Amino acid sequence: MKSENGRRIRKGVIAKYVVLVGFAAIILVPIGLLVVNSLKTSVDFIQDPLGIPLDPQFSNYPEAWTGESTHIVEGQTVDLGMGISDGLVNSILIVGISVLLVGAIAPLAAYALSCIPLRGKRAYFYVFMSGMFIGGPALPALWALTKLLNIYNTYFALILPYVAGALPFSILIMWSYFRSTSRALHEAAKVDGLSTFQTYRKVMLPAAMPALMTVIILQTIWIWNEFLLSMVLLQNHEFFPIPRAVYYFSTQAAKGIGNAWGIFFAGVLLAALPTIIAYLLFSEQIKRGMSMEVFKG
Repeated sequence: MKSENGRRIRKGVIAKYVVLVGFAAIILVPIGLLVVNSLKTSVDFIQDPLGIPLDPQFSNYPEAWTGESTHIVEGQTVDLGMGISDGLVNSILIVGISVLLVGAIAPLAAYALSCIPLRGKRAYFYVFMSGMFIGGPALPALWALTKLLNIYNTYFALILPYVAGALPFSILIMWSYFRSTSRALHEAAKVDGLSTFQTYRKVMLPAAMPALMTVIILQTIWIWNEFLLSMVLLQNHEFFPIPRAVYYFSTQAAKGIGNAWGIFFAGVLLAALPTIIAYLLFSEQIKRGMSMEVFKG
């Protein structure tokens, strides 16, 4: 009986490892192909996309980063136009301002909706939450609005929609957290003579920092990787964030410009590094924040 149970346990362990190895292969094999192809010329990639590069083009990485290198095509010099570093600067600026605004507005709105006695605050709450259901069909109206406000093809053409899109979910997280906090905190603040805003700033916001950090991390990752709005609301290279810069590289690669395919794959790797690093640094924070009583109340 014991030996039979032991065999079942071993089979279960083996099956578990087979599944884990399968998932690891699904993730690692594409990354490996990306690394291999980032060291090829366009000709090598087209001829053998799965092969090992015989003459590794390590220069693809600095060219992808700066975008300053040129390639000779049929006697003509063709410039890539922009580099991943340009997209990185744009993304940092756009994400930084957007997340700063979301981090300032969401806790305030959530605190008012959860802790302050306001007439009709349930209706206000549902109005905020309705923003989570506005998606692709709103793009034509958003395009027209940016034209009307004269911010089309500027940083604010992305920043304002990102803030508006991030607020509903962010407010929901903060609202749930504030609702789950003890009423004793409010009573203690009143006894100490704190005003409503002082209670928020000195008591409630510090207590809600885990939820706020979760909001900041999640929205940073979302805004950093968002692509559709930049396609609709931007035209000039100088404003392209990382996802749009990578797409621009793919259009150059499709034209067959020199080592453009290799540079494109190198650019994809460089563009993915900030997200990978952020996940490695903050994965535990995300898990802790989402596992707390954020969605209770």
